[in-house]
Amino acid sequence: CMVFYGSNSILSKSINYSHNISNNRNSLNESLHVKDNGYSLFLSLMGMSSWGNNTGKELTFEGAAEYYWELFIKPLQTHNRY
Repeated sequence: CMVFYGSNSILSKSINYSHNISNNRNSLNESLHVKDNGYSLFLSLMGMSSWGNNTGKELTFEGAAEYYWELFIKPLQTHNRY
């Protein structure tokens, strides 16, 4: 997988995740954006990997890291099941 900041598109100020390692930063599976609710900063998912189910959630930095870890480990867990 690849985690990177910014891309060549409108997602230039986001933390992005891609299942594939590539020089093309326009290909991604999920994107996190920093938002402010007036009291604190939090991360918000674009929701591409979960078909919008997690959009609008206010993730802590640890929660966002755990979510990206889930995206990374899930294909490995399902691949090794027999």
